[in-house]
Amino acid sequence: GTSQGVWRNSNLRAIPVYNNNPSSINWDHLTTFPSGPAVTALAVSRSGSRNLYYLTSSGTVHRVVSAHTAEPIADPDWLNSGTQMLGKWGSSLVVHPDDDQQLLVALSNYSIESLWYTDDGGANWTVVEGNLAGDDGPSVRTVALVPFGGNDIYFAGTSTGLYSTLELDGDQTVWTQESADLIGNVVVDMLATRAADGLIVAATHGKGVFSVNIPTETAAPDLPISTSCLAQNAPNPFNPRTTIAFVLGADGHAALEVFDLRGRLIRTLIDQQLTAGEHSVIWDGVDQAGHSVSAGTYLYRVRSGGWSEQRKMTLLE
Repeated sequence: GTSQGVWRNSNLRAIPVYNNNPSSINWDHLTTFPSGPAVTALAVSRSGSRNLYYLTSSGTVHRVVSAHTAEPIADPDWLNSGTQMLGKWGSSLVVHPDDDQQLLVALSNYSIESLWYTDDGGANWTVVEGNLAGDDGPSVRTVALVPFGGNDIYFAGTSTGLYSTLELDGDQTVWTQESADLIGNVVVDMLATRAADGLIVAATHGKGVFSVNIPTETAAPDLPISTSCLAQNAPNPFNPRTTIAFVLGADGHAALEVFDLRGRLIRTLIDQQLTAGEHSVIWDGVDQAGHSVSAGTYLYRVRSGGWSEQRKMTLLE
């Protein structure tokens, strides 16, 4: 990506190694549009189409169909003409690996609508910054997507840390801060993901690089007895029953609770004295009053002594 559009190379291995001179070998000027605003982000769909999507410093989003075979100089589609995205600095975009009609775009500045989503290839766009919106909201620097257990986890690296959500729901989208105790509130400049094993890597401004493998197994993992820890529920997603397992490192009073994404208590599953060791409980998808809850994403949290840990789970229709 350049200030004069996009260049494509079909075989980088043909360029001689240990060569410090500029090389034109196998480089094609795929598209000269736009001329002036810089291309600030690139993404290629992993589905059969191999469409190229790119974002510019003026907030425009473009697509080159079948970018691996398109003839230079290709005439790109303009996907967001007429939206309020225009004129804003485009910082990042991600394309769903299995559906190239779904794009998430980040515009980086303060006091603007910074996160935009389309599920129809750019015909219609929705603002999805949710609780990150407002004059006090952070600027968004980078976005990423990891398919997870039949669902998708969306990530946003911002000026106040790393956030995630399992559901893009317009202005009702709830973004939850990740690793507040480790990554903290530093600027997250870049994210990289690998769908095969749920790897996500976050690069920060001045604090280093962090990584985690999102668990993708459907069975409850073996848990160490030496310390308190909370497992991912299994199965996940589920309908209507799922098992939540955890370990207490010491005897004590424990509470296991289920919340919605707005933080409202849905169900208390455990509230009693427990011994150290492994424990598990089944949640059958009903609230405190015995009513079935609606499909969606929920949080479950266990507390004992000074220790607390929470995770997300998804109830399917």
